[in-house]
Amino acid sequence: MGDEKKILTTLVSCDSCGGSGTKRVIDGAAIRRRRLNRNKTLRSVAKCMGISASYLSDIELGRRRPEIEPFISQFLKALERAQ
Repeated sequence: MGDEKKILTTLVSCDSCGGSGTKRVIDGAAIRRRRLNRNKTLRSVAKCMGISASYLSDIELGRRRPEIEPFISQFLKALERAQ
């Protein structure tokens, strides 16, 4: 996994889901910081990603956890394209 993707994810304990060890998940706060640092709106990034602004907001707030690989790739591309 590239450095950029590691920065936008975090490790969490699997104890709460009945497993052991850790797993890597999207870090919603890091996604939000990256978007805001680029001065991009939630709506413009979501539109470039082909998702709703409310879904992206849920990800940033930790209420949704999409699969890492497709999401991070789409997000990074959308940051470049969004106005």
